[in-house]
Amino acid sequence: MKMAHFYILLISLFANANLVFADIVLDRADIPEVFQREYIYTSGAKHEFVQTYGVATCVVLIMHNYEGHSVFAHLDSGTMVEQAISNFIKDLGNITSVRLFGGQPPYRLEDRIISELEKYKLYPEIIIRNERNKSLNVMLNLKSGDVVEYDEVIASTDFRVVNEKVKRLKFSSRIYRHEESIGGGDIIEIDSPESDLGLNMFLLPY
Repeated sequence: MKMAHFYILLISLFANANLVFADIVLDRADIPEVFQREYIYTSGAKHEFVQTYGVATCVVLIMHNYEGHSVFAHLDSGTMVEQAISNFIKDLGNITSVRLFGGQPPYRLEDRIISELEKYKLYPEIIIRNERNKSLNVMLNLKSGDVVEYDEVIASTDFRVVNEKVKRLKFSSRIYRHEESIGGGDIIEIDSPESDLGLNMFLLPY
């Protein structure tokens, strides 16, 4: 079954050339970073690229509509998937494509996402799982629809914002909306620099 699944994925990759990982590209400071349990609702008119890093057992969900708007989400095992997908559908309306990237055995999060999508008669046109021993860094080109890997080398998000986004994972399972989304997003209240010293800069375990 595993080999059969591999061939199915391989056929999908050749059939959907603009949906697969291309060569690894360079990081840029002007690209919005979507964090764990967060999504951005945007378009190619607002952003050229969006990205997220550290995708191991987590899953990146990418959705598009006819008007050229997109949702780019980083879902983890603690995410309220039902509420998250409901939010995405409210933003996008008529959805033209759904893609999933990441996830590792036993793929419980992937199963939860697919099960919820099926309630809306939505089905991923491609699933690329993370079958390596390292996490993925995923970038979406909003103009072309290409999905590529990139090297995370530039901290384009203020470290105080990072701290607040990490801390909120401890208190809620809801999906958060990135502050650069069309129409705005969740407000990030930044503590004073003195109170940030010594805080953990890393994401919670996936």
